[in-house]
This record gives sequence, C-alpha cells and structure tokens, in this order.
Amino acid sequence: MNAGAEGDGEQKEKGMAQKQQSNSKKPAGRRRKKRTRNGTSRAERWFYRNRATVISVGVVVVLFLWLYGSRFVQIFRLMGQKRDLTAQLQQEKTRKIRLDEEIRQINTRHYTEYIAHKNLNLYYPEEKIIIRVKTEAEAKAQKAKKKRAEKAKADQGQAETQTHNEEEQN
Repeated sequence: MNAGAEGDGEQKEKGMAQKQQSNSKKPAGRRRKKRTRNGTSRAERWFYRNRATVISVGVVVVLFLWLYGSRFVQIFRLMGQKRDLTAQLQQEKTRKIRLDEEIRQINTRHYTEYIAHKNLNLYYPEEKIIIRVKTEAEAKAQKAKKKRAEKAKADQGQAETQTHNEEEQN
C-alpha cells in the first residue's frame, strides 16, 4: 500500500512540474477574454444582470451634473473675478501710498513756495526776476515746429475723413 501511495505522490509532482514548465513557455501577449458556452464574457453577464443599477447610477450622475454643473462654472467665474479684484486692490493700495506722500509734501514750505512761483508768479522781494528773450533763430524754430504739428494734425484729419467716407460707401 505504501508503494502505491508513493507512486501517486510522484505522479502529482511530475504533473505539477509539467504545468510549471508549460506556463513558463507561453509567449507574452494579450490575454484573451474567456467566453462561456453561450459566447458572452463574464463582464457582459455582470452588466446584463446589473443593468438597472448601472442605468440608475448613470441617471443620478447626469442629474447631478445638470443641477450643479452651472454652479461649478459660476464658482470658476467668481474665482477669476476675485483674482482680478485682488490685483486691482493692490494697485489702489500703491496709489493710496503715492497720494499720501503727495499730501504730506503739500504741507511743506518748499512745495508751497514752488506753487507760488510757478502758478501765481509770486516772488520774494530780494529775488531777481530774469526774463529770457527769444532770439530770432529760436522764434523761427518754434514757428516751424508749430507748422509741422498743424500739418500733421491736418493730414491725420484728412486720413480719418477718407476712411470714414470709405466705410459709408461700403
């Protein structure tokens, strides 16, 4: 009896060794779907059995997107507005600092004197007033500069009227 039992064990070991060798000889590649007798795979059978659940989940997802999708769009739009407003706030803070500095300067004696000299033509009694008289060359250069500016302005006005007339014709 022991001899027969030992023979069975040896046969099992040989069979296991042959299976391991045959498994290692298989070429690497795509794994094929296992099909049952009627030709459907396990995934197809699962879907067929659970189709009501799959459809229900799909309907819930679609409803969720329909109800809350516009909210997500609104959230992203508001985030963009927040970013823009933050940048604008930073600009206004720097402007406030600049204006505060200007207000501080306005209250100084130096700035008051500057405005009195520049805009009001007020001077201290001991100050000498020097009036600069233009030479003929400077006067001619200034007239020529004025003429060039007027001509450029006239040419620009003509170009604008031409484009306006062309647009009206079209």
